[in-house]
Amino acid sequence: MKSGSGSARVIIGFLGILAGSLLLLVSNGIIRTGALLIPLGLLGTGIALFYVGTTRDGREGAVFPGAFLTLLAIFLVLRATILSEVAILRIWPVFLSMAGIALFVYAWNKGPDFRLVIGVPAVFIIVLSIVFLLFSMDVVRVGFLDFVLAWWPFLLVFAGIITLWSHYNRQSGS
Repeated sequence: MKSGSGSARVIIGFLGILAGSLLLLVSNGIIRTGALLIPLGLLGTGIALFYVGTTRDGREGAVFPGAFLTLLAIFLVLRATILSEVAILRIWPVFLSMAGIALFVYAWNKGPDFRLVIGVPAVFIIVLSIVFLLFSMDVVRVGFLDFVLAWWPFLLVFAGIITLWSHYNRQSGS
């Protein structure tokens, strides 16, 4: 079996799942058909570009447009269905988390060198978005500046973990 046909099956599988899910929203009256066409096209294009960019021999230039189009499509579907403006203002860090996860998947699929150089910032983006989400959902009751002043030493712990990971990653590679 050729590897190209496997890639096509993966893309077709994802598109089938997404198209079916969105059409379920239409058939149950949750979303209008017209509001579905643009997000569905953006979603299919975004997933295809992201998949092409995250494969080991794929084009790196396709990762950002793929992730951006996918997130935009998800936002448009959520906006047309269940989210109000107030809810979107509260959950915006979720979209930042999704971007961090997309970046981490890209780094992981590209190999060991990319795991450190791109994976670490991706994890930092994910952690930062979780912190922002805690503030936007009013889970944390202190001010942001007070929170930063109390928890800044965590950055030193994080830097130490990254340094050790880098050291052991290089030792196992040589």
